Amino acid sequence: MEFVSLRVLLERGDLDLDLVSKDSDLSVPVRWIAFTELLDPTPYLNGGEFVLTSGKAIPVHDTAETNLYVDRLVTAGAVALGLGVDRVHEEVPPSIIEAGNRVHLPVISIPRSTSFATVGRAVTEMVAAAERTAVQLPYDAQRRLLACARRSNGITAVIDELAALLKGSAALIDPSGNIVHSTTSVDQRFITAAREEIEALRPKGLAASATLDVDGLNVALHPVGINGAPRSYLATGWPETTRILSRTVVPTALTLTTLLAEQENIARSISTKVHDHVARLVLQSRTGAAAAVADVADLLTGSPLARRTIRVVLAKSEGLGRAPLEDLDLTQCYSTSTESEVIVLLPVSANYDRVSDALAAAGAAVGISREVAFDDASTGVEQARRAAGPLGRVRTYDELMRKDVSTLVDRDLLRAWSRELLAPLTEGGTELEETLRAYLANHGLAQPTAAQLGTHRHTVRSRITKIESLLGLSLSSPNDRSNVHIALNNVHG
Repeated sequence: MEFVSLRVLLERGDLDLDLVSKDSDLSVPVRWIAFTELLDPTPYLNGGEFVLTSGKAIPVHDTAETNLYVDRLVTAGAVALGLGVDRVHEEVPPSIIEAGNRVHLPVISIPRSTSFATVGRAVTEMVAAAERTAVQLPYDAQRRLLACARRSNGITAVIDELAALLKGSAALIDPSGNIVHSTTSVDQRFITAAREEIEALRPKGLAASATLDVDGLNVALHPVGINGAPRSYLATGWPETTRILSRTVVPTALTLTTLLAEQENIARSISTKVHDHVARLVLQSRTGAAAAVADVADLLTGSPLARRTIRVVLAKSEGLGRAPLEDLDLTQCYSTSTESEVIVLLPVSANYDRVSDALAAAGAAVGISREVAFDDASTGVEQARRAAGPLGRVRTYDELMRKDVSTLVDRDLLRAWSRELLAPLTEGGTELEETLRAYLANHGLAQPTAAQLGTHRHTVRSRITKIESLLGLSLSSPNDRSNVHIALNNVHG
């Protein structure tokens, strides 16, 4: 049964009721009207009544008896005392007002123009209207929540509407305590309490929910999800005034949030599989087929990806898998993985640093291609694969191309080759190697080489002849000279 507060009743202008006491709680609900001229009407009261009397039976000239009369009403649960004036008393006797003030019982003056029956009928009609509203309100609230669920931002719209309906707070919080979405006016104490409770609920899975009190706010926590571990928790807080409505709208909002979240997960899973297939086709150099699949995916999702020009991020490491990418938003990318590689195709407008840094942090060798057309994505894959260098490092293809040719060869292999080639020079000390370095640095000219070494040019020529003999090559040959130059730069590396 719904009730009407005393304040609402006093605000009825047609009744002309006048509050004559002080410090009264007007938020108390009036459950019914009790007409009485008894000195002790308490046997006929159930609590919550607005007691109406002419005051005929009240010994108003005896303060002790007047206080006793009022005390009996308070003990029986009466919420107010209404005295009809111009019947027995021309105005409410001061002793009754003082007795009401003493125990904070509202005392109300009722003019002759307002009959007790009129007050009783008004309360009856207002209670009936409140009951009709109470019945209709949950249905209206459910319709509003359903309308929010149909929006493109369904989950956030439902949460915002839930808080508005309950005149409270609402938030969606992930299992780690991070806020996925909350209403703008959410109380930080509410969030703190919710996070602490989630930490206790998390090990219990989908079967566990909780209710608590946070500074007078009723708070409920419910897990969101259908299978497995909760994906998030719906935290709702409401004041006592909307407690009854909360019994309907909170379960409705929880159901809608769960279904919408599951719908998003299914769509995300399908999108991930399609994007994975596109990337695999690119790996197989089947860019025509990849573009066709991407076109179909754009039509199905209604959210076409910007893919005219892309960059490719490729990571190499045994057993890498997709784990480093799990916390990244790759909805606008194409990505896939093999046993030893992860490949991500990103629009040029995307921030590829986040992707490459995450992969490098996982210990992979990461390469980034130049900007390439999607139809030429296989070229981008090869560029990124070539650019991938040391484990745990990121390198772009442009950086690779700006370095000398030795960076394109395995460092250990290059060092071994250099030492093998120059080994004959080191058997007699460092003189021949020093002469060779100076000779190449002076463009194969004997005179400046001799000046640099502090010796005669004929000595330089003699040493060069010996070097050519030991190495089995000719320094007049551009190819041989290039090989020797590379070997000298890497023999001690």
